[in-house]
Amino acid sequence: MATTNQFLGTNWTTGAALEASWQWRSGGTMSPCGTITVNSISDFEVDLSVNVTILSGTFDNRVIIKLLDQLPEATTGPAQVAIGSQNSNVNYFEGPAHNPGDFHGGNAIKMNGIEYNHVDINIQIWPVGEKTLLYIDSSYLSFWLAA
Repeated sequence: MATTNQFLGTNWTTGAALEASWQWRSGGTMSPCGTITVNSISDFEVDLSVNVTILSGTFDNRVIIKLLDQLPEATTGPAQVAIGSQNSNVNYFEGPAHNPGDFHGGNAIKMNGIEYNHVDINIQIWPVGEKTLLYIDSSYLSFWLAA
């Protein structure tokens, strides 16, 4: 069943400013990298302000994920992902999470083919207790974020 809040940790509530950590390789450890603020959250939309520094690059943007079909029983369907002013219409689907070694896997919501600055990005999101893990995969770099 796909609602956005099913795939978010319990500490992700509207207005929460969460310390974010990142990990590059599955055998590494999480390192502090910035913050993720939950601007709003509903069954079919999550609006975030992400301000993190990974390696030598800073990502400071608003990210909005919308499940467009608004069917709680659906496991696949259309979605829209906005990163800053760039919108991508993609499909979401559920499947096993690609998890780092120090966090258990689970069922993730996945979105492939998100375009950001002329790069295709794939995202997986899943809850691990109070935290939310995001696996971000591009042709240049793949990493996990936890908040």
